[in-house]
Amino acid sequence: MLGRLEAVVGVAAGSMLSGVVVLVVLAGLGVFGTTSNLGSGEAAGAASLYGSGDDGGASDDYGSVDDGEYGYGDSSEASSADYAIERAWRDGVSVGYVDFGTDTPLDAGGQVPLAPIWAFVSGFDDDGTPQMIEGHRTILHVLPGDAGYSDLWVVEFVVVPEGYDSESIHSLADLEASGLEVVPSEMLVNCPMVPEGATVESGQPVHATWYREETAHYFDMGLSTTTPGDAYVFVASLNDAGEPTELVGQPVLSGELDGDFWRLHYVVVGGEFGANSIRSLAELEASGLAVTSTEALLNWPVVEASSTP
Repeated sequence: MLGRLEAVVGVAAGSMLSGVVVLVVLAGLGVFGTTSNLGSGEAAGAASLYGSGDDGGASDDYGSVDDGEYGYGDSSEASSADYAIERAWRDGVSVGYVDFGTDTPLDAGGQVPLAPIWAFVSGFDDDGTPQMIEGHRTILHVLPGDAGYSDLWVVEFVVVPEGYDSESIHSLADLEASGLEVVPSEMLVNCPMVPEGATVESGQPVHATWYREETAHYFDMGLSTTTPGDAYVFVASLNDAGEPTELVGQPVLSGELDGDFWRLHYVVVGGEFGANSIRSLAELEASGLAVTSTEALLNWPVVEASSTP
């Protein structure tokens, strides 16, 4: 984990922890997480947004995205592109999270920015439930490294007529030229981009999407929000460039939040520190340890909880 964090720049020196209260909800760990930010119709249609979850039978004539070219940056360090469940303390309870890196920047207001994703529907029920087109790929216009990229996507529904050719749109340019109706929504989904063939220990399948007539891939980690929480990574030291020296044995500490994104803070400990001795924000505040805040935004969705570390 620390290897991915060492690449983060822009560390702001010497902030101290003071009364941080953050809210996390472990509800909804399956596809699309909770439905608290959806209308009733959108909530009902959420689970089928991406059809069967495979490549949808769409043609690969346009080839695959070169993972190195498009970055997939800080998350590419995982061995064999596998994303393991890691442990963190949250108010004295051990939770499992997946580290998808820092591809998403904080916006100017300290929030998680949004990027659009277009999903194809044949229409809507009377209650607003979208009728998804089974197996149809979504459309993206940005990937990691592109201006405006974010792992947090806001869904826009593309309404297609009967007889629509599902192989006719492979890019935003194609969509705009089609003249099809686009219906915005307030559905926010955490979909980090990953290499083709990637696996995640929590079991989500890889989905294929169109990006400028190329094939790209992502995990759907469920619904999230634009408000980040705070994650505290314990380190032995920070050098003058703000790069950490790893501390073995002390899991990450987080507060509570109803989303997947966390602002990174380093906790610098001395030689007498007992690893795994701090398991809550209250214990951290009582310790008097210095907290150094950064501008890094971590995509670390919580995927499981247990009572043991």
